Amino acid sequence: MHTASIDGNVSDAERARLHDVLKQRFSLDDAATDKLVEEATEAEAKAIDLYQFTSKLNRSLDDAGRVRLVEMMWQIVYADGAVTEFEDNLIWRAADLLHVARDQRIALRARVAGENKGNDIA
Repeated sequence: MHTASIDGNVSDAERARLHDVLKQRFSLDDAATDKLVEEATEAEAKAIDLYQFTSKLNRSLDDAGRVRLVEMMWQIVYADGAVTEFEDNLIWRAADLLHVARDQRIALRARVAGENKGNDIA
């Protein structure tokens, strides 16, 4: 949720992509996905830093799971066809806290950008 809202505007494209990514990645139905997004929105509003989330994720996800999470973040960011400096910085910080290597983060960005090339809005 923080990925979608970091630039101060959650676009319809970002909201829809967030819903789709969560639904697909975790095999959820629409109601469960809506509930998850609602709970994430509440948690994000109360959050003071990324560490409270990334520390839990580091304990519960393996390397591949943490890489998939960074990939999901890029998918949400690229939903509206543009990456702001706030979004880029957020993913850099989150990836660092999740121990996802710089090279992996950059490769994920390039791959997701390539997948979204035909969908560019900006």
